[in-house]
Amino acid sequence: MINIFSIKCSLAFAPYLLESVSAFSDEGAAPSRVVRQGGSGLIVRSDERMMLRYRNQETALDEDDISHYRTTIDFRATVYDVLRMSDEVVMASVERNLLLSHPQSELWLDRETLPFLIASFREGAVTEDETRALPDWLDISEGGDRLLLSDRRNGRWVLLAREHIDEFERRLPLLEKASAAARTPALPTFSIKGVAVHLQSAARLARSLAHFAETQEVEPFEETAPAWRLTVGRSTEGFEISDRHNRAGITVREARKWAAILSNELARSNASEILRGHIKTVFADGDKDFFLGGRWVLQWGDEVFVPDELISRIASQSDETLPHGRATEDWPEIKRVGRYFLLLSGPSGACVALTADEMDYLIHAV
Repeated sequence: MINIFSIKCSLAFAPYLLESVSAFSDEGAAPSRVVRQGGSGLIVRSDERMMLRYRNQETALDEDDISHYRTTIDFRATVYDVLRMSDEVVMASVERNLLLSHPQSELWLDRETLPFLIASFREGAVTEDETRALPDWLDISEGGDRLLLSDRRNGRWVLLAREHIDEFERRLPLLEKASAAARTPALPTFSIKGVAVHLQSAARLARSLAHFAETQEVEPFEETAPAWRLTVGRSTEGFEISDRHNRAGITVREARKWAAILSNELARSNASEILRGHIKTVFADGDKDFFLGGRWVLQWGDEVFVPDELISRIASQSDETLPHGRATEDWPEIKRVGRYFLLLSGPSGACVALTADEMDYLIHAV
């Protein structure tokens, strides 16, 4: 998946997003367009900033934001081998599975299914045993040098040509060699009177609560990512917080208590944040019993766990000898591109981009 502030969309949109952010970055404007993949539409338009709207979520990107997300989207497209083909069919290899997307449908195919699809197209038929080996939700039919895949669960379909089947064959051995999904510890979470507080927003909320406790002044704000939202405003109690499901009022006395609790929890997690324009990067320790520990790096829905062993390896090497790729199944992908150090978690698709100062902070805060 691709996270851009409050928007989370399929990898299938990567080629189109790259076209738009590249146009805005290079020419100062991105042509207005509506892109459809997987039955959903992504709206792109621009004036002084580039605007994205997807599934009732909208976000605006300035030049610095675009530089950041252009790099992370491109890295995802490279790691997952995202390819836009004829008839707007998009493919991506994600761990041991194939994402097959079309403007009106999106299918996830496991590597065991691909040989049967290839055989059906090449040979015109498959045996009854082979048909039984297909997922029970998948219908296939061949004819006229085309292969029709239909999803029984929702009635959506995609029609494939020879070049798409050729691409199946190219990817099959790569999927068979793909490593197992990496393991990560649980991300620290917080709850205040039933309201979920994500680590990305916890430090700002702690500061806001402490300010309210001292001055009785509320500084309203809202922070939104694809999986969570935190809103702060006024209430009859004085201070109100809400997530997407719950709402709670907090008095001055309670604010002092909750500010202290949050601050203590953040200190215990060795959590801190760096703000670069609209990009807030949060660092926090992971479970020390998990593979001898590591650090979380968060950027608006992108959450990557970096084991201490990898951090030590990065610290001991220069940019030119920076480890590239995934050295072990439990390490994120890593690459230096321009002024960014990129870290990508294979199973989740989360990707963070760190500047040299932010990477230095990650290394020396261990």
